[in-house]
Parts: sequence; C-alpha cells; structure tokens
Amino acid sequence: MLVGVAVVLALIFVPIKKEKRFDARITLNTKDKIPFGTNVSYSLLSKLFPTAKVSVNKDEPGSWKKLDEDTNKQVLIIVAKNFAPTEDELDYIIGFAQKGNYVFISAINYNSLAGEVFKIRQEFNNDYPFILNNDVTGIDSFFVKFDSSTFHQPLSFSCPGYSYDNSFTEYDSSFTYPLGYSMKGSPNLLAMHTIDGTIYLHSAPLTFSNLFVLYKNNYKYLEQIASLVPVKPTQVVWDEYYLYSRKRNDTKPEGLLSIMLAYPNFKWAFWITLIVLGIYVITESKRKQRQIPEYKKPANEHMEFIYTVGKLYFEKGDHLNLAAKMTQFFLEHIRSKYKISTAYINADFSTVLSMKTGITKEEADSIVHYIQQTQMGSINQDDLQHFYNHLENFYKKA
Repeated sequence: MLVGVAVVLALIFVPIKKEKRFDARITLNTKDKIPFGTNVSYSLLSKLFPTAKVSVNKDEPGSWKKLDEDTNKQVLIIVAKNFAPTEDELDYIIGFAQKGNYVFISAINYNSLAGEVFKIRQEFNNDYPFILNNDVTGIDSFFVKFDSSTFHQPLSFSCPGYSYDNSFTEYDSSFTYPLGYSMKGSPNLLAMHTIDGTIYLHSAPLTFSNLFVLYKNNYKYLEQIASLVPVKPTQVVWDEYYLYSRKRNDTKPEGLLSIMLAYPNFKWAFWITLIVLGIYVITESKRKQRQIPEYKKPANEHMEFIYTVGKLYFEKGDHLNLAAKMTQFFLEHIRSKYKISTAYINADFSTVLSMKTGITKEEADSIVHYIQQTQMGSINQDDLQHFYNHLENFYKKA
C-alpha cells in the first residue's frame, strides 16, 4: 500500500522533462531571441554605427518621434514580412531619403503601390522547405550573395532553415542597380538613388534573423549591408511599424459615389445627367473652342543650375564646400555607372578606378589625392582649380 502511494506521489510531483522543440515562428521582432527574431541584428547596430543613436520606431511615417524630416545623415531600417505603405506614407519615406538620408527596406512582399512607385516586379518563391520534426535540418538551404564589383570578400552566405525569400524580376536600370542576388541568381538587393540619399530594397528579411546572423560568419553579411551607408549617421532607427500595422490589401475602400450608385434610381439619374452634360460640352465646344497655342518643350536647365550654384560657392570663397559637392557628385557617378565601392578612398580604390574607367593610373591617383584633401578639410583655391580640371578630364574620357 505504501509503495503504491509513493509511486502515485512520484508521478504527480516529479517534473517530467519536456522535449525541447524548435520555435519556428517568424516574428522579426527586435526583442525576440528565438531563431527568427531579430534581437542579435538590432544589438549589433550600435557596434556597426558607433557614432549613432540607435532606437526602435513603431509610429507611422509622418508621426516619427525618433527621426527628423529636415535633417540628413540618418538611417531608417524597415524589416517586415510585408511592406504595404499607403500613398502618403510612401511619399513621406521617399521625401525623407531625398533630404540626404538612407532607407533600407527588407520585406518578402511589396504591395502594388510600392511596386508601381519603385518600378519593380517580384518573383515569388513558393518553395519554402524546411522545418522537419520541429527542428532545422543540417543542410544549408538558404543562400544569398553580394555583387563582387561593389563588395569585398566574403560574398556568399548560407544558412539552414527556411528558404524564405523573393527576388526582383524587373527594375528601372536608369536609377536602380542590383547589389545582391538569391540562390537562383536573381537580384534580391537593389539600390535606388534619390536627390541626396539612397533607398535600398531587399527581399530576404531572414538575413536579419538570429539564426542567420549567428550561423558561421554570417554576421559579416550585416557588416557589408552597413557599409552601404557612406557617412557616419547621427540616428539609426529600426522600424517596426510595418511589422505590426494592420494588414492592408490592394483594394481601395469604397467611396461615397460607389455606395450611391448601388441604388438603381440614383444610378439611372447619374448616367443620364452625365450623358446630357457630355452632349452639351461637345456641341458647345465646336462653336466656342479656340485653337490651343503650341507650347515649346521646357528646356533642361539642370547643368545651368549646377554652374550657377558652383559659381556662387566659388565667389564666396567657400572652396572646401564646393570641393565636397564635387566629390559627392563624382563618387555617386562612379557608384552608379561603374559599380565601384566608395567605402574606402585609398590606393586600392585608385587602381580599381583606373582599370574600370580607362583613365591612367596617374590621373586616378591625382583625383584620389584631392578627394582625400577635401575629406581632411585642407583645400585652397589652387587645389580646387586643379581638382576641377582633373574631374573635367575624367568626365570627357570615361
């Protein structure tokens, strides 16, 4: 009897060790330490951008508390499964980038509005293998790769788990260029220049997950992404608004007119009135409409504007500021046209510049010399004149 009671008590009070199960939820939350949270990536931001204040935003564009619309050198990172902005939100984000800021958007799906504005189309990857028996298989199935002309080694990264990503099949090459690719060789990272800043579109958000970053040397993928920001930012904000915002679809809400047209009587009256107005406009326009005068095509005054601004800086004696503007324009030109990384302006950069553009090594060394002088804040009128002459020769030859 006592033995039976002891066995029953042991079964009740002795804890049963539960089998440890793999948490396969894809949250992308900065607070989550599960495999597909983003706590590690967010924690690394303060090391990747030591001069910046790092924070999280959960407010919609236009109501940001962490970012200043009128300030440059800020970084906004949006990581979510779906990027589904409204028209006002997208206008605000683009305007923010145009002020000299950097926006990095990583999402599996971009809604039709974002696709139309950014002029992109996606290839949806429906082949998501993976969580078997509540555990990640030991085989690497998720692959990403950087463009070798822009990034340094290592370029390829892999990880076991979900092959949960998409690719861009179409983009406007006049202002957008690829920087990274998927396992199939399709672009999954695009750079899009704005007036003074850049917008990066990324379709593999699991590269920010804890599982990916902690696997082998994949933290270097995050370092390479951070190197895309050519300045020392003052603010780095990780945005979670699109992670938790209500789901939006591409259908527009019904307006007042569509609701009223549901009533047959109003519908007939509306269409009869519209037809009568149309007949009236056509008949009246034949008697009263005058010939529309021809307007000349607007002239392109972009270069004239640049010349005027440059002359203003020169006359004010602000040689350093003018040299900085010339440097910024030159570096953006070679990044977009020749896909040359401008993260480090040194002898290696000079060699790559000479090889890819066809100018002599001496000319490339001279340009690098004046860029370095500008970055150190040491440039006078004679230096500025020589710098200008070298750049003019470059644009004519390259």
